[in-house]
Amino acid sequence: MKVNEDAIKPVGLTLLYEPDWPIDPAVDVVLVHGIGGHPVRSWKCQSQEQALAATQTTVSHPGIKRRLTKRQPTALLRRSNSEPLLPRDQRAGSSARTPLGNLSAKSASRLNLDISAEPTRQGSLSRSRSLLRKISVKSASRLKLAVLAEPAGQRHLQDGAYWPLDFFPASCPNARLFTWGYHTLVTGTKPLPLQADIFSHAKELLLLRLSEAEHDGPLKEILLSTSAVIFLGSPHRGTEHCKLGDAIRSMASVTLPGDPDDPALQELCGANSVAVELGRQAFVRLWNEYNFKVKTFQESVIPSYQHPEIRAETTIRRLASFIGDPREDAETIYALHADICRFGSAEDAGYRALMKTLTAIICKEEDARHVLNTKETECLSVLVQPQPALPETHPATSYPGTCLWLYDLHDFKAWHHRDGPNKHKILWIRGESGCGKTILLRSLRRRLERQWGPAGAAFIWCAAQACNGTDVPLAGHYHVSPAGVYRDLLAQLFLLDPRLRKALLALYNQPRSDPRTFDDAQVVSFFADYYVNQKIETPVRRTFIIVEIADEACPAYVNELLNRLSRLARNSDFSICVASGYRQEIIEEENLISIPMHLRNTDDILRYVNLNLLAEWEERDSAVMTIGRKARGVFLWAEIMVNILNAAIIEGATQEMIEYTLDEVPDDLHGLYEWMLSTLNDRERAESLLLFQWVMLAAEPMRLNDLFLAVRLTDADPFALYRKHGPLMALDIGMPLSMRELRQLRNSEINSDTPDQFHRFLRARSIGLLELKSDSHQSAANEPLGLQRVQPIHSSVRTFFLSGRGFACLAAGNPSIPANLPVTDFIDITHYAMLRACLTYLNMRDFESLGHGASRRRKPTSSQALFPLSPLKPTATTPPSLSPLQQQQPRWHPHHPQLISYSSSRTTTTISSNPTASTHHQRHLILTSYPFLPYAVTHLLFHLLSPTRFRYFFPQRALLAALAADGFRLWKRWTSLLGAADPDAIVAMHAAPGARAAPLLSPVFGARFRLERVLRKLARLANTRVSAVVLHFPGSPACNRCSPAAPMYAARSHVRTTLLHAPCARRCLVAQQARRTLAAAATSAASAATDVGTAHNAIAQQLRDTGVWAYLRGRRRGKNTDKYRVNVVSEELCDDILNYIKPTMARHEGCDILDIFPGVGVWSRKLNDLLKPRSHLLLEPDEEYYRPFLQPLLERPGTQLLPESGIVWEQLNKILNPTYLPHQVERRYSADETPERNDTLLVTMNLSMHPKRKFRSFDSLAQLVLFQVIASIRPASLFHKYGLVRMLLWIPDQEKGAIMPRTVQRRKKMAIEAEISTDYVCEVAGAEVVDSGSGRGQWYRRDSGMDLYSTAQTLERMRRGGFVMPPGREPEHLLEFLKQNGAVPSDDELAYGQERAAYTAELHELETAQAEGRLQQGSAAYARLKALQYWVKWSVKRTGKIGNILRERHEIVQAFVNAGSDQALLERAAKMGEDWCKKVDSLDRSMRADVLLQRDNMHILYQDPPVMNWDRRYVEPLRVRAHEFYPAVPSALLDIQPKAAARVLRDIGPRSTRGGDTFDLVLRSLSQRGSEPITKALNTIFPGAGDGVFPYCPSLADPAAGGSPIRDVGEVTTRSMNERQFVEIAERWMQWPFRPTYAELVSRTVEDFSDDIEESPSGNSMSPNVD
Repeated sequence: MKVNEDAIKPVGLTLLYEPDWPIDPAVDVVLVHGIGGHPVRSWKCQSQEQALAATQTTVSHPGIKRRLTKRQPTALLRRSNSEPLLPRDQRAGSSARTPLGNLSAKSASRLNLDISAEPTRQGSLSRSRSLLRKISVKSASRLKLAVLAEPAGQRHLQDGAYWPLDFFPASCPNARLFTWGYHTLVTGTKPLPLQADIFSHAKELLLLRLSEAEHDGPLKEILLSTSAVIFLGSPHRGTEHCKLGDAIRSMASVTLPGDPDDPALQELCGANSVAVELGRQAFVRLWNEYNFKVKTFQESVIPSYQHPEIRAETTIRRLASFIGDPREDAETIYALHADICRFGSAEDAGYRALMKTLTAIICKEEDARHVLNTKETECLSVLVQPQPALPETHPATSYPGTCLWLYDLHDFKAWHHRDGPNKHKILWIRGESGCGKTILLRSLRRRLERQWGPAGAAFIWCAAQACNGTDVPLAGHYHVSPAGVYRDLLAQLFLLDPRLRKALLALYNQPRSDPRTFDDAQVVSFFADYYVNQKIETPVRRTFIIVEIADEACPAYVNELLNRLSRLARNSDFSICVASGYRQEIIEEENLISIPMHLRNTDDILRYVNLNLLAEWEERDSAVMTIGRKARGVFLWAEIMVNILNAAIIEGATQEMIEYTLDEVPDDLHGLYEWMLSTLNDRERAESLLLFQWVMLAAEPMRLNDLFLAVRLTDADPFALYRKHGPLMALDIGMPLSMRELRQLRNSEINSDTPDQFHRFLRARSIGLLELKSDSHQSAANEPLGLQRVQPIHSSVRTFFLSGRGFACLAAGNPSIPANLPVTDFIDITHYAMLRACLTYLNMRDFESLGHGASRRRKPTSSQALFPLSPLKPTATTPPSLSPLQQQQPRWHPHHPQLISYSSSRTTTTISSNPTASTHHQRHLILTSYPFLPYAVTHLLFHLLSPTRFRYFFPQRALLAALAADGFRLWKRWTSLLGAADPDAIVAMHAAPGARAAPLLSPVFGARFRLERVLRKLARLANTRVSAVVLHFPGSPACNRCSPAAPMYAARSHVRTTLLHAPCARRCLVAQQARRTLAAAATSAASAATDVGTAHNAIAQQLRDTGVWAYLRGRRRGKNTDKYRVNVVSEELCDDILNYIKPTMARHEGCDILDIFPGVGVWSRKLNDLLKPRSHLLLEPDEEYYRPFLQPLLERPGTQLLPESGIVWEQLNKILNPTYLPHQVERRYSADETPERNDTLLVTMNLSMHPKRKFRSFDSLAQLVLFQVIASIRPASLFHKYGLVRMLLWIPDQEKGAIMPRTVQRRKKMAIEAEISTDYVCEVAGAEVVDSGSGRGQWYRRDSGMDLYSTAQTLERMRRGGFVMPPGREPEHLLEFLKQNGAVPSDDELAYGQERAAYTAELHELETAQAEGRLQQGSAAYARLKALQYWVKWSVKRTGKIGNILRERHEIVQAFVNAGSDQALLERAAKMGEDWCKKVDSLDRSMRADVLLQRDNMHILYQDPPVMNWDRRYVEPLRVRAHEFYPAVPSALLDIQPKAAARVLRDIGPRSTRGGDTFDLVLRSLSQRGSEPITKALNTIFPGAGDGVFPYCPSLADPAAGGSPIRDVGEVTTRSMNERQFVEIAERWMQWPFRPTYAELVSRTVEDFSDDIEESPSGNSMSPNVD
């Protein structure tokens, strides 16, 4: 809606334009003209004819103040803005002026925009613009505005264009436009004296200074609503050429012709008024404080010397129109003062500049009213992570009369009013713990909200909790990630800052490892590296940010946070206040206003003590002053002390007693706490210790009812229990108890029957350091006492205990607690006790109706089988008057009776129509009916992972045994109440953001992976369902062999399946299978022991006769020597081996031999014969026993026998010196130097032992030594300090798979380490590898076509190297190859697999028997035949499907290769890859595992060279026989040739970058997830590692380098990566800016747990039973 020009009122406010519905105006714009102006003519552009006519009536006046134009004076008295609007032909010589005044906007949000200028004379437009056009070509400044200014001659000025109505509605359609006018009385050309000046007119509209003085009301609203002020040629300051008053008179004389020195004119424009300077200062002050937008436009300067007077005047006016603040962003309009606000076209450069400013302001106001859309809401939810509810330990309000000192400080006023250099500084309030920082911040916020809330200011409150700067949680503290405060800040600013929303949306749209949240590293990087380093503007005029940092936060974290907030303050208009503890280590920056609170609140303390101390004696003031002095600024100390003294005074304490107490009490807060606890006796201290252990170390603030039951469940002396059982005391819960039995056995002295009694007990034992807080916003008086939370009265109490000082005070005198026990150990033992309490509670007999307990008494229905908590009919024991709503209310149960008793009889059950909803409802009902039950269920894993030992050395076996005991009682009960039985869901629930156990499940620790595997094992065993071919039905005679009462556990080997509540027939079948298998194993073991002890040659007989291995024959006698050693006793074997590899041994002739564990010396003697060494050192710890065997060798020159153990590195290092190895020179290589091979030293070692000797996480001692030998290559330690030394090692044959696996499934960390650190690891001799054709053995085989291909490649290498295999030593796979005349499968068969022929021979035999009629139908053999036929058919079909899927992958990879750099083809190939990944993910678990396994085996084999050492062996292994060793256990000989690893892998040690050390930990973590895509595996090590490392490792995506261009499941896996890819990962990891520290990765050094917890690799249930 627009008004007509004739309807505009000359005086007052007129609405010019209002947008039509449904457009809601964002702002109101008010145009205000200057002295002598008019609401129309001041803004209206005249036509060329009118301007020319006007200039012909003017005359020129000499002097420096000469006007551009000047009308002839007349004697007519008139008002400058009151004459009617005449037709154009009558207005040429009129006295109208075109005022250029103030523009103000006022919206629904009280937005004001002021544009101020001075009016102009008629006719001046043509001359001033023509002057500018003449000099526009020569002006340099004109070139800078070429975009906005029009070229000379192309401007078309509309006749009488009134831009507020003609142009403005189209430019700003969502703004409402007003104009405001006022009159000025003149007679002729002279203004009349004694009329209202410019300040009087301003009062009628919006005087900001008066608005500021008013606290409430409309004037105050004007100030709060002012959003921007735009000045067009308005005077603001004096210049070096004139004063401010001269500039004002110069501008006024343009609109009011006459003498500029006329006193009436000076009075009218206020040139000499004191109010001018006061107004200018007030405006700048309001601008700083209220932060509205200010924009200035200046008139242009005429650079022509034809009019020096005019140029001088314009220069004065131009300079005076600058405020002098960079925030004004001054611009120039190419016009003189008279025409600065007249625009003849919407394309006018000045108009476009003005509209650009207005549009930006309007957009800013619209942003302030922005409503988040769906995408932005999702982004905000991803940014904000739920945090655990933190206890509130501070009173809500301050004491009357306190906290007022802050507002009188000059520094605070400067910060608050944003005055001077302090406007961009941070107000930093710091003080000792308990001095009242939080109370002061809340008082400040309330004050700011009262003042700035009506103005729409934003208030942001963030809490930075206790943090040590890492992701490792502080013991006992409610851990919040270091990124939490940045998340909180960004989330609250997200609603205010449009550019922040845009940037976070861009980050949100990028792919992330976890789409549910931003990584902490991403959030911190975004805030610190991007957001705080750019100019920040928000539509909110004032934004106050208050950050409270916990006193426990480490100084480094506080320094970092202050630095980032300082940059935020410098680049924004935010007013930031930070409160933190007072620490000298925190560095004060220049951008901080530091206020040490504990040095300034002494008056508040004295005021409080004076008003609250009950003392009435004359010297009362002395006591008040003593308290104030000893408090040292800590308000909490004074408050507690006053309460103590008041209690003493009420009980009759005298003045002397009070004064004595004041002298005795320590003057620090922790000392006061210690003094208070010292008043307890021994029994009270023990009870108090138990209370504080739960309150301080619980996962969340506990309810009073829960705490009572927790104390009752906890052992009275857990430290004595720990000394007896160690950490596993937590999982040793014993037999289930009832609550009545528990009350008699544990902590029976704590006798409380009601919450009120226990509350009194709590207050007495805590000496007032614990209090109750309501969970909701209602007062504690309105909430039941038992449901209120117990928490310390202040955070300093928590710090006091967690520092160890509080616990040590209560533990003093307890004989079970050592005086020097570290606080970390104390906390760990407490968590053991708390975990034990949780498990004991879940194991109670009172919960027999939960989980599987009831299933033993009744037959479950189908619905109950799916939903174990499906509702049953309540028994008559349920009170009939108890409504369901009342049943859900938590009650006080001192003896823990059940609210609802479930029927244990075999009655009909009621099944809900919605089992899921009913189960959830019933679970909620049960959890809310039993005190402590929700806590025990929810936080069981928190207490399990809180002890440091359990985080790093997870108790897998003990946990499995505890949860699986008694028919998986605890497992089923816990998962039923938790509402999740799936292991992945359980872990995800506890690792979710905000969960208390989430920090403990971080990849920093190794516990998560092990916990997942234990839970998966439990879930699989608990849900085992065994299928069988022949079943005995219940009641049959065969069923009598089973025990129906107790579950049966099958043990050993592959018969580890646990039968739980299975049908009797199934138990019978598997029991028979278990007995057969165990009997066969026992017979085989006895036979093997007899065979192992048999001697087959003279040397073996001599060893047998010594009696050392008598135990092999079942005898106890034997000598005190190494009875586990396996010796090589066959000279023929040694000769065959050395002749076989003789081409490689020539380079070692005449070398030094280091021979460790030579034993009988057969191998050592043959090696000496071949090489003729210059020295031969024999390291044999059983020197006395083996000397007779070694004597012939010792007679040779250079041979020396040393009674040292070569596998004890301390003893070995004593030998590695010039005394024993004079020819060797130690070489100290730096990381930049490449180690060289040393052929002058050869190491041979015998590590064969029988039986295996386990050592910690290693299956055998031999495997440990082998691992250490390989690990010593990169750091050049042990004998590799002389160079890279070749090693010939005898190891147990079954151990060779660890270092030299033949399939990708067995490729673990040791194998990868060996591939990286060696040129080769070759099996020279060994026994046949026999893998069973079914079960796990089948899983660890690969396709026979691949084995044939590998054999063919090895034979070609042997042919080129001249190696000839001795007859009779051929391995089985070589004979199989030769049987096929060396035929290798076709390329298609080789690439995509062929049928596995594991059962071909058996099938052929059965089919022959059937053809000959020897197979009767219905017999076991006939059933076996049908099973194998089905298996073969199924296997062929399955293999074909796998081949088709892998062919598709090959085509996709080829498409990437063919695409080159063509973006369209690359996108097409990527789409094909995505579809392939979806297809693979849709397969069942078994098929998916087989597809990925076949792919990985192909991937590592067909690279050049092959990845695994087995596939790049230089010879085929010779077959050894058991009788060639004594004991008769076959061994394998490994030939290991080290090489120089990449530089980053050799950078090892504390004085290095720890690149090699870090790689060890990274490799350990990666090898634990060998089948996962590399990006996912990297992210498990540290969040964001996949995105930070993978894109910078080109070989991972390059098919030519062994990579895969397909993402997601198509990526290379850890088990299929080659050496180059591992090196690139190591190099990029060390360059990654967000990598974790080495200390954070140390936890990954824990080995995987043993195979008896390990899951079946593929879960393939279709393999036939061949036993």
